[in-house]
Amino acid sequence: MKKEKIDAIRKQILIEYEDFQIPRNSYILFFSPRSGSNLITTQLQSISFGNPFEAFHHNQKRLNERYGWKIYPSDPVGYFRQAYQALTINDVFGVKITWKQYNTFISILRQIVGIESEELNDFETIEIFFPNVKYLFLKRRNKIKQAISYSKGMQTGIWKATKEEMEVNQEYIVPPQYDQLHIECCLDELLVSDEGFEQLLAAYLEEHHKIWYEDIAKNFTEEMLKIYEYIGVDKNIEKPVPVIKKLANRQSDVWYDEFIEETKWLKNKPLFEALVNGNTRYALIQRAGRVFQDKGERRWFEMPANRFKKLKYYLFRIKKKTEKLFMN
Repeated sequence: MKKEKIDAIRKQILIEYEDFQIPRNSYILFFSPRSGSNLITTQLQSISFGNPFEAFHHNQKRLNERYGWKIYPSDPVGYFRQAYQALTINDVFGVKITWKQYNTFISILRQIVGIESEELNDFETIEIFFPNVKYLFLKRRNKIKQAISYSKGMQTGIWKATKEEMEVNQEYIVPPQYDQLHIECCLDELLVSDEGFEQLLAAYLEEHHKIWYEDIAKNFTEEMLKIYEYIGVDKNIEKPVPVIKKLANRQSDVWYDEFIEETKWLKNKPLFEALVNGNTRYALIQRAGRVFQDKGERRWFEMPANRFKKLKYYLFRIKKKTEKLFMN
């Protein structure tokens, strides 16, 4: 029944909006920052199998400035048309989406569908616009290294580069500075992102292709061929070879050691192992528990009834001793 409804809504959209296009093939890459998404998308762009980039970025101003677009969430049809044109090559639509960007993406689609979208879950709504879409989910096992890379990227603004570009970049970028608290914030954001997608996929979608950054970084050609097969790339196409440079360096290793050394809650061995082995659910629960506990304790001490508790206690003792002296 749902399939019939999805097909009917799609048909109505094509009638209602002139020149509205639906891709023949499509794929969506869910990922968190600094998990190696550019390794995959740059390769797919090089063979013209879609043009996957972050077209649903939560910062609309950034998209408009970078690509010369004039897109706004208040015009969902115009937004979709612009994104479709930019992301589609050879009738293949490809897009990459972070957890932050996901709400923008699904909101645009639901606005176009209208009130009928209330009866559909997210993936049913996506199916209206992208029939038989393929989902890729990219994760990185070592979340501490990922958080360090994320912190550096946020400071330098460099997210991907060839070897030649890196040499040029070194001449004008302000060197990133180590900041334990910022890395910790990046780590928490990455845990929420990964586990958010994990729960979303588990609840509504059984079939998707999971990719680990560590695997594709080590065996790029082999892992990319698996992706090719899953999303339907021609088997006769030339074997993939990475074209961008790994951004981690000796500085990253130094930061890694320093962060582990001075972050006290990493002394919890099960939590540390979860963070370096990709067990985001356990790590997120442990982190959330600690953050909530610290928040609760801090607020408890700030409450009027407790703020001057020690002082009240000493005053009470003085009062009792004074009363006892007078009684004697």
